[in-house]
Amino acid sequence: MHQAPASLICAMCMAFLISARLASIYLVAVIILGFLLFLIMSRTTKYFRQVFEQYDA
Repeated sequence: MHQAPASLICAMCMAFLISARLASIYLVAVIILGFLLFLIMSRTTKYFRQVFEQYDA
């Protein structure tokens, strides 16, 4: 759980050290993908809850 965000932060730091211009593109892509992941998770959570309630019964 802690390894992925730490890896992302280290990767961003290294990308900015190599090329700030390319790292800014990477940063925008990470923000967009994070937002899309949040949307998908928020919409599918209710379906998973329903399925797990039926599975537990």
